[in-house]
Amino acid sequence: MASRGKEAAVIVLDVGPQMANYLPALRKSVFLLAESKLLNHSSHEVAVVLFGTTGTSNEVYNEMGPSDGEQYRHISVVQPLACPDLKCLKTINSICSERGSSDHVSALLVGVDLLKKAVAARPSAFKGNKRLLLISSFDTEVEELDPETCGDIAAQLTQAGLSLEVYGVGDGLPARSEAAAAHRTSNLASLHELLAHAAGSYKALPRGVDICAMFTLKDTASTGYKASLAIGSNCKIEVQVYKKTAKQPLPSLKLYTPPTAAGGSGLVTRETEYRDPTDRDHVLAAEEKQKGYKYGQQLVPVEDDGLLQYKPGPCMELLGFTAKDNVPRW
Repeated sequence: MASRGKEAAVIVLDVGPQMANYLPALRKSVFLLAESKLLNHSSHEVAVVLFGTTGTSNEVYNEMGPSDGEQYRHISVVQPLACPDLKCLKTINSICSERGSSDHVSALLVGVDLLKKAVAARPSAFKGNKRLLLISSFDTEVEELDPETCGDIAAQLTQAGLSLEVYGVGDGLPARSEAAAAHRTSNLASLHELLAHAAGSYKALPRGVDICAMFTLKDTASTGYKASLAIGSNCKIEVQVYKKTAKQPLPSLKLYTPPTAAGGSGLVTRETEYRDPTDRDHVLAAEEKQKGYKYGQQLVPVEDDGLLQYKPGPCMELLGFTAKDNVPRW
């Protein structure tokens, strides 16, 4: 089922030796992202770029050659930009830690180049979001981004219409060494400077559970509503209620059947009929039905339609106290 806008996502993932402990959770998270695209948004396209690989496989290195493209060594495009399929899922599931040495800036530029070429070849194909997801611990030494280079990269991202999403794996936990902590601080400062000039966001992933949920969590407004907390009949306190979780609806499924040789749209029409619960063979006519107000699990018959439109405002009232044992938690 396709969405309204075709989305393109380029995942740039660090697989260097320092990422070995994080890769099982990252591999699962990226797999679930591609799987969700395959099942729910089959027209969306995904590409996977790995850096820190033992070998090298990217067009930027091939075009510049070994002498000029040295900085693009150990970067491999393992999944070109295309609609995810079973082969794509198998490729993602086989990602493991490797022994190569590369930096996230060069890998980022390879991802930008990949998407720019895909859009240039098919300019009308991508009408939705274009995302570049950069995932690393950022605790290895790389050449510091100077303001001019940072501005050039930000200009390329803006020109390509790319939204840069940076995920700092392990950020918030003690680094493996003092040098790694210093490298992480310097690298993240450069990336925040880049994000200040380009559309994007940064998210820290300190724990394994954060990594597994990195693509499934969705930020929502936490404010629920404002109300008055009534304590007795003479005391009211203005309070603000915050939501801890929010319901995320699943994509709607459309009924469809392949058109026959005689033609037709293929859409399925649906008819609803109501039967008497005491006599399943009796189909109720329109005059035999009555609207009801849902109260808990029951429907209370209501003759006045105006009563069904009544929606009470939010309120909070302290009714009393009881022992904890009287309120079981199921």
